[in-house]
Amino acid sequence: MVGRATPSHQVLDRVSERVNQEGQAYRALRPVSPGDAALFEAVLQGEHALDGFRNGDVQKRLFSQPAVDAQEQKRRSAYISRQLRLLRSHGLIRKVSGRRLYRTTPKGYEVMSTALAFRSPKVALLQRNAA
Repeated sequence: MVGRATPSHQVLDRVSERVNQEGQAYRALRPVSPGDAALFEAVLQGEHALDGFRNGDVQKRLFSQPAVDAQEQKRRSAYISRQLRLLRSHGLIRKVSGRRLYRTTPKGYEVMSTALAFRSPKVALLQRNAA
């Protein structure tokens, strides 16, 4: 949020632990790993800010080529559904009731943008110069 000076490690530590929700355990997020960062980047696209996003929107960002057959499409859809469920369990996104649509929460914007900033080449250069 604008005007808050929360240390980055405090923001990212909140999602770096397993969570249990309704008897189901979900893995900890790895905010600066390439896989989770790609998912964060797909979710945080500016075009999703007003209308939200769907499974297919995230698929288009994560997979460079369209699925070759129906079985591959189903596998990709299931994979993205599991990733979205993981983000929901950590409170980074929420589902819009009655629609196949998701929106990013304020916590989600804070956590995902902080994680992506760590992977930015400019931030890496600043960190090397500070050391």
